Amino acid sequence: MTAAKTFSRVAVVGCGWMGGQIARVYAAAGLTVHLVDSDPAAVERTRASLGRWSSQVIEAGLDEIEEVKFVQEAVFEDMQAKQDLFAELGRRLAPDVVLATNTSGINISEIAARCREPARVLGVHWVSPAYVIPVVEVIPGPQTAPGVVDASCSFLRAIGKRPVVCRREIPGFLVNRIKEVLVNEALELVAGGYASAEDVDAVVRWAIAPRLALWGPLRAQDLQSNKKTVAAVARYLYEKTGDARFRPPRLLEEAVAAGHLGIASGRGYYSYEGLDKETLLRYRDQSLVAILAYLEGRDDDAFWRGPA
Repeated sequence: MTAAKTFSRVAVVGCGWMGGQIARVYAAAGLTVHLVDSDPAAVERTRASLGRWSSQVIEAGLDEIEEVKFVQEAVFEDMQAKQDLFAELGRRLAPDVVLATNTSGINISEIAARCREPARVLGVHWVSPAYVIPVVEVIPGPQTAPGVVDASCSFLRAIGKRPVVCRREIPGFLVNRIKEVLVNEALELVAGGYASAEDVDAVVRWAIAPRLALWGPLRAQDLQSNKKTVAAVARYLYEKTGDARFRPPRLLEEAVAAGHLGIASGRGYYSYEGLDKETLLRYRDQSLVAILAYLEGRDDDAFWRGPA
């Protein structure tokens, strides 16, 4: 039996901004979706937004979802509200029902603190717009059973998503910890008068983001430059600023010490054995040309200016 069939009925608790988007993904995958919200109008807004999938939605109360095996919480980001909800879900539902929270960064252990059977509680964090972005974070708490993580990942793959697992509990998980560092530094540069908002966005859009979109930060660094240079720049920034964010990371220092310098040495954070340097450089450059050509072909400036 496939994961999608195993969880053929799901409940979404909280029909706000994210709950509605998540419900749309589940409904589009052919699942029966039980919508739970204290505000009937929120349920109706979600139902209306589903279009041709609206017939797969059932309005329900917490006392009417006993038959589901997967519950997706999407209430507002408030610790007390989430703890209260999971405590009630734990009392009402059988121990084999998976209880997933869409929290953006609260520790799973805290959310599950008052829940009966915390082994079935985990984070399943969607990125907006949930029906477009393929990645979904899966975050086990210290007590989450490995089988619950595996079943949730299989389920997400079955409905067309790309689950990524945050292996150890850490506030903010993966998406927000990576994103917030970039966005916060960009805002500080603008606020400090070092550059305009337009130029900071241009740096990210045209120099940083294409590499990240193609390969992510670790492989992009492998393909970009010799890690000795990367480490030297990091040491200089740390020396001049005293900011721990710029201290050369342990993995970078270990890679340099081991001679794993990226494509220059045939190994970085990833291995490139069997691929010669010229082939890698050609692939890198052709990939960047393609994504930059796509960006050049978009008339975003005209869109943001609005109608003439």
